[in-house]
Amino acid sequence: MPASGATTRTSAKRDALLDTAEGLFARHGYRAVGIDAVLAAAGVAKMTLYKHFRSKEELIAAVLERRGNAIAAGLAKRIAAAPEDPGTRLLAVFDWLEQAVRSPAFHGCLFIKAASEYPAAEDLPRQAAEAFKQGCRDLLEGLCRDLAVADPEGLARQLQLLFEGALVVAFLQRTPLAGADARRAAEALVASAPRAGEATGEPR
Repeated sequence: MPASGATTRTSAKRDALLDTAEGLFARHGYRAVGIDAVLAAAGVAKMTLYKHFRSKEELIAAVLERRGNAIAAGLAKRIAAAPEDPGTRLLAVFDWLEQAVRSPAFHGCLFIKAASEYPAAEDLPRQAAEAFKQGCRDLLEGLCRDLAVADPEGLARQLQLLFEGALVVAFLQRTPLAGADARRAAEALVASAPRAGEATGEPR
């Protein structure tokens, strides 16, 4: 059944709120941006906001969820376009990272910022940030398993440190080189990781 005009308009207003909020939060942080500023920039009424989100924290969590889904889709596309070689597919994650931190739209990691500004475990923004970062770890671990390395969990942890560190350095030092440096370091880690059977001397 096709969406009604009212449903389409409602969805459009929700998307406008999310688009506007994401841009403001990315540039200025979460606590520094009030609800009134989001409403004014989005051109919607407060009643419309609370029709979709019960609180500012719920709005932030929705922004993070949507952003996380977009990143996941971008990563999946980049990995799918890479050659079948498991190492190349894993490094495609860092190719995506290198491009992301070079973008003029990059203002730091929205998820790290959310966890910093909302440190309590029960805070919705922190929960959304933790869920996304766990998804990143799971992705890296799955790709490491495809490599048949001796310790895929350990390699995934090391790669995530590189990934997250590049995001922080690129933002703090305003340098696009962080992504390229992280990719080279990731390539070295992957190349030097013992394959299954090597660590114990067992035949591969």
